[in-house]
Amino acid sequence: MRITTALKVMSAAAFAALAACSADMPSAPVAASPDVAAPSFAKGGNGNGNGSATATTIRVNTQESRFYSIGSQSWVYIPAGAICADGSGYGPEFWDAPCTLATGTIDIPVTLRADNGRPSAEFHHDVRFAPAAGNHWSQWVILGLKVQGNLNRQLGYGILYRPTGTSTWIDEAATDPSLEAFRVTGNVIARRLKHFSGYNVALGYREQADPTGGTLIGGAQ
Repeated sequence: MRITTALKVMSAAAFAALAACSADMPSAPVAASPDVAAPSFAKGGNGNGNGSATATTIRVNTQESRFYSIGSQSWVYIPAGAICADGSGYGPEFWDAPCTLATGTIDIPVTLRADNGRPSAEFHHDVRFAPAAGNHWSQWVILGLKVQGNLNRQLGYGILYRPTGTSTWIDEAATDPSLEAFRVTGNVIARRLKHFSGYNVALGYREQADPTGGTLIGGAQ
């Protein structure tokens, strides 16, 4: 599985410009790889230890593009006009279907957990996002999860999806390359999301080199 064109063309300057619009952002986002920049939220809080958890609620303004902190330097980026209205359908058969857009503000509870330094984020409001072209990364919802300790380049990491009410973890990137995870500075693993549910940083994923200089992670071994 190879890196998508959209990830190749991500520029730190463009991503930083989007981030600068957020009230939760510091004035100068940390540059990541040559392809992407991301917020550097203050250190501290819960969710870093083994089995610890942080519960928070993000209030999403559907008309604003911004980063939202979900605790422990993990975050989610939600662009304006990304969230589908309730009743638009939810499930794999709907992920790429057109939808009516939500308006106003939406409260989304999030629980961030960590086991042995590997985080998981559970979004307690099942919503999906409006389809966006594979190369229009600025229209993507992107989740960034902070991994404690040094990342193991040989072992690799990915971000798996767990449907609500199940214990099954799914590698969505196996069928959609735009959902492959990639590394962001500060030991953050990020990936595009097409819907909210549960997401977990998983071990045992092949790390792939990006010829543009960044690092792509994805593809089960």
